[in-house]
Amino acid sequence: MCSAMVSSLPSFGQTVAEDQAIVTYNKDYFTRYEPVTLLDMLQRVPGVQAIIDKNKGQQNNSGTSSGGKAERGFGSGGDQILINSKRLSGKANKISDTLARISAASVQRVDIIRGASGDIDVQSQGLVVNVIMAEGADTSSTFWKIGGRYSETYVFSPDFLISHNGSKGNIDYILGASVKQNQHIDHRFDQTYTPGRVFSADAERRSDNLFKTLKFNGNLTYNGENGDEFRLNGQFEPGTYRKREPRFTRDLNQPKVLQNWSEDQKKSEVGTRRRLYQRY
Repeated sequence: MCSAMVSSLPSFGQTVAEDQAIVTYNKDYFTRYEPVTLLDMLQRVPGVQAIIDKNKGQQNNSGTSSGGKAERGFGSGGDQILINSKRLSGKANKISDTLARISAASVQRVDIIRGASGDIDVQSQGLVVNVIMAEGADTSSTFWKIGGRYSETYVFSPDFLISHNGSKGNIDYILGASVKQNQHIDHRFDQTYTPGRVFSADAERRSDNLFKTLKFNGNLTYNGENGDEFRLNGQFEPGTYRKREPRFTRDLNQPKVLQNWSEDQKKSEVGTRRRLYQRY
């Protein structure tokens, strides 16, 4: 068994192992940033934002890596983010959404590990971010965020998020709900001319697109006495899409014609995933 000396940097709330394999960011390091969620904390750790951005890119490309094989969490061979030395489960739930639903107050420290470590189950050739949660028997925390955006000629678009996470006995859980609204307006005006540069027609349209999304997420982990784990993840994401697009067209020496284009859609996505982890 080998051991490593640790030197403390209290002014930054950070400790570094002698071999530079493990860098620890304690709660003192994040105090000046006033984080609300775990995602806020990780965005302040050098090198972690690139991992989060990479995961977002994979989700936008149907959650697949090169070769067409779907990745779970942040992958098994590259950069990874762990909670208490365990991988985040759930391919349907975006990992960044899970991180944004964990309260910063429940985090004890963040370890940045380069290379293999005997203290974690996952072996990776990339960068491993291991989030250590605060110890306690039965703990829980709740937080919420509310905000919105407003621009001239646009409707007010509110954002609301509420999350509750904690543990009780052998069960760890995260429950969250969010409401989001986005609007996109496209104003277009076209004029048509003959090859001789004589005006022949014009057209105008103003496309108003409104998106509303309501999302419910849940993560439940049961830790068995024999070391087995059972994880259940669920997501319900209903949404609506409304499009209003008045179009004006006019040909040469003809009156202007109005056409009202509209579209209304409803979306309801439900995803569940169960996985059993066994240790041998």
